[in-house]
Amino acid sequence: MPVNNHSNLRALIEEHQVRQQQYQVAENKVQAYLEYNRRYLLQHLNNLFTSRVLPHLELVKSLLIEQGYTADIEIEKQTLYEESSAIEVITQVSLLFSGNQDDQDIGLTQNRLLIFTRPNHAFIYAKYITDLVTSQTQPLFFADDYYYQNIPTADMQFPHLPFPPNFEDHSEFKSMASDFLSLVFLQIRGKLS
Repeated sequence: MPVNNHSNLRALIEEHQVRQQQYQVAENKVQAYLEYNRRYLLQHLNNLFTSRVLPHLELVKSLLIEQGYTADIEIEKQTLYEESSAIEVITQVSLLFSGNQDDQDIGLTQNRLLIFTRPNHAFIYAKYITDLVTSQTQPLFFADDYYYQNIPTADMQFPHLPFPPNFEDHSEFKSMASDFLSLVFLQIRGKLS
């Protein structure tokens, strides 16, 4: 083999090794970016759980307890590890409610309003599960509620968008909770099976 072919082959091998390292660096950067976005997203959703979901569920639970019912809230968390620390974020919350006033072991009930996240999704979802039915999964648009509540009234950038009802009175999350409780009470009153 002529000397010239050896140097071409050597140059090709060296170029391949350099490009392979560049590809690896690019892949590592993409993975780091995706991991950062995932952590940021989970922290954002955790904030929605703590500022919107849990306060409302605590209110529902206390109102039920005032009326002599037993209710409980279960929280599932995930730990995110960063360079020097670990933080916990909420990934799922359940409101357990049997509908019976004398139910002492609420943990055994099948009736639950489930509020949860999905991997790589930017929304919190909800569905209710009862002894008889499971609802469809409903995304909860808390970001839309926040946007509309804080939009300036003189803002004409989006004149075609109607101003939605107040979150405190008409959110889809509160509708899901109300439908869940209504269905549990209906099952008990009607002795449905």
